[in-house]
Amino acid sequence: MSNKKIIESLDRIEKLILLRAKNVYTVAEVAYYFGVTVGFIERLTCKKQIPYYKRGRMKYFDRKEIEDWAKAIKVPVMQTTTICVPNSKDE
Repeated sequence: MSNKKIIESLDRIEKLILLRAKNVYTVAEVAYYFGVTVGFIERLTCKKQIPYYKRGRMKYFDRKEIEDWAKAIKVPVMQTTTICVPNSKDE
């Protein structure tokens, strides 16, 4: 692993640790936390599909509410073995 990759990984770890210390996130921080774009989070807020607070033009997110929201729709575990095949373009 190159020094550049190590530094990038350490920067990401540092940012995530600092995020975990906060209780209130901005749109950009929520996007970073979930690894999605700011636009995606904005669309979720526009459709009121994600819990948030608004003060003027700024949107804020409670960390606990966001974590609960992310865990709200759990996919049930199958008891039998299932083989997952990626979608093909032929379907």
